[in-house]
Amino acid sequence: MNDDDLNRLSNELLTCYFDNAGAIEMGRIAQKYRVPVGGKIFNKAVERGISWLEAGDTTQMNETNKSKIFQQGIQGISKKFGATLGKDFSMAPDGGMFVKNELMNKIMADLPPEALAEFKAMGYIKTVTQDPFKMLEDSLGVPFFTKLEAISKLRLATLNDFQACEYVGFLGGGLQKKHDWISIEYCVHLFHRILGADRFKRVMNHPGIDETDSDEGIIGSLVFEDLVTALGRDTKYDEELGAVVSIEDLMALDKVFRGERFSCAELAEGLRRAQDEHRKNK
Repeated sequence: MNDDDLNRLSNELLTCYFDNAGAIEMGRIAQKYRVPVGGKIFNKAVERGISWLEAGDTTQMNETNKSKIFQQGIQGISKKFGATLGKDFSMAPDGGMFVKNELMNKIMADLPPEALAEFKAMGYIKTVTQDPFKMLEDSLGVPFFTKLEAISKLRLATLNDFQACEYVGFLGGGLQKKHDWISIEYCVHLFHRILGADRFKRVMNHPGIDETDSDEGIIGSLVFEDLVTALGRDTKYDEELGAVVSIEDLMALDKVFRGERFSCAELAEGLRRAQDEHRKNK
């Protein structure tokens, strides 16, 4: 078995561990990889997964297991210290966390002396004097994330599961590309809260459709419209085109969102040049 296959086996066994699955499920996985339960390769995969957990290393884990670790961490911190995700702490893109000083002091005080030096050496948690979400909202002058969550909840209620899948991917991806402290795990938690457990699972596992039938262009327009509204700007409408995003809107969007290929500022500059060219040719 090559190393990639061994990693996949380790990940599937880890998922069993997180889900408290029994011997039958582990046997099914072993049969899938054609290795005996308790055999050399099986035990090596188990040991590899354990080593990831002990080292706090999520780099080799699949998204399912990263999400499960994230959820466990959220539950543990929230329960023990009464902390709130997005207010007292947030997830960093490298799998670590941004934690406000007040919460960090509580965590450090709670650690036994023998674990304190090891904890400091891990470099896993980065302290910040102010939550980055709050810092961005202060700079925008509006409660952007609170408004965006409420607006997205209303929007997603009008979309089918495939459209919702595209909406979640487009919005979450654009937020992450603009700000590296907005992690995948944060977006997972956000949309899980918005959609509810059952629909979130359906949306995330949607099989997709042929690209020629994709609603990506329409969904992108809806995301831009919702972001503009969350920024506290008035949305303008055209009878034929629907919501119209102006140069000023794009410049405001550039503070919170980046597209797959172009930034909003680059799109604004392209629109400005097109308008100038149109005026010249009149």
